Amino acid sequence: MLIVIARFLTLLVFCAALLASDAVAQSREAEPLPLIERLTPNVVQTIFPSATRVEMVNDDGPVAAAAFRGPSAAFRRGDAN
Repeated sequence: MLIVIARFLTLLVFCAALLASDAVAQSREAEPLPLIERLTPNVVQTIFPSATRVEMVNDDGPVAAAAFRGPSAAFRRGDAN
């Protein structure tokens, strides 16, 4: 009986190690897609329902995208919408 339990535990540890090594290998291989490629039309419509276009924000801050309404990104003074 102890031999069966020992073999079962050995098999269980082996399977866990195999799964862990596979997960590590997949995480190293898979680079995350750039933000602009992850912003599908459905995502943009859900998050920014009135946006007519989305552009990447290129600055020294974190990765971000800006959503705009209308044809121009320039806002008039006093127009925060």
